[in-house]
Amino acid sequence: MQTNIIDVDIHSIDDSWIDEQQRLLSVDQNYVREPLEYIMFHFCFINNEHMIDKIHTEKYIFPDNTSTILKSEFNSIIQAKTNENYEFSEYVPYVVDLEPEHIQSYAKSESQIQFMHQASTIIQDVVCPKSIFVFQSINCIIVILKHKLPNTSIITTKSILKTNKNITKKRVKFEGNKTRHRK
Repeated sequence: MQTNIIDVDIHSIDDSWIDEQQRLLSVDQNYVREPLEYIMFHFCFINNEHMIDKIHTEKYIFPDNTSTILKSEFNSIIQAKTNENYEFSEYVPYVVDLEPEHIQSYAKSESQIQFMHQASTIIQDVVCPKSIFVFQSINCIIVILKHKLPNTSIITTKSILKTNKNITKKRVKFEGNKTRHRK
């Protein structure tokens, strides 16, 4: 199966920024929402102390204009990152889906708009809404991978009820003041 993931290498020469800059310079007041060409995946590896061990970034190129990652492909992307130490926990899409007519008021206001979508632990189709070209480079999907806990099935629990000759007794031990008086 062909994958649309491109591993981001910080040492490779990428000249796509020239086209992006020329497009940004030619933008007028008419902003248009367009289907996403790509989206960045940020895989965050979390250790047992709930701290980030590392972050791995990959670029996913959409094969068509639907800006959709199918469940099967999304599952294979995540499975490629899981190993004997880390397992999938959840993912959160971050897509700036601001309407073109609201862009000027958003730029001038100090209010905050929540672009982070609801986190999900269930792998399903990811449909990314259309976005204004200026914001397409910051759209991403954050995938949380947590360190696997050691296998705890070896630890056995002991019952507080002691059995002796088919009679079950519960033993309770009191500590503290041993003298009790009735009035």
